[in-house]
Amino acid sequence: MLGHNWGVFNYALNGSWLIEQKNFNNIDNPADFTALESTLFYPKVRLTSQLNYRPIESLTLGWTMDWQTAQDIVLPRNFIANADSRDPAYLNSGNFTRHDFSASYKVRDDLTVRAAVTNAFDAEQARWLGATLFSNFDPYGRRFFIGLNFRPF
Repeated sequence: MLGHNWGVFNYALNGSWLIEQKNFNNIDNPADFTALESTLFYPKVRLTSQLNYRPIESLTLGWTMDWQTAQDIVLPRNFIANADSRDPAYLNSGNFTRHDFSASYKVRDDLTVRAAVTNAFDAEQARWLGATLFSNFDPYGRRFFIGLNFRPF
């Protein structure tokens, strides 16, 4: 672009849209089910955005964002029957976003150094979910790693 080599950008957007998720309660009655879409563990929409930048051949920088829609803790139709049970602001988990950053450097043909931080901003599940850990909200918190890839052959 304009006579300059700005490197290589790669971008990918992946996602899912959950239309229907049912737990059937009675094998003899297919109309007897519990709808699970948009409840905890089953977000309606989940997206993963990945951006990689390679300014030079041996260096790659990456950013991954994982996002999911709010999930119902109490369905609004059930809340109406017992509106005093909680503040309406706590009917769902709220949207959740996790950011990961990575870098890799090819030192030579047989040696690559990698480093990353996962959940860089230490995103946590909503506090009003209590002490129960829900794996789709990244229950581990911020974490780091450094690694070497050595290929002698």
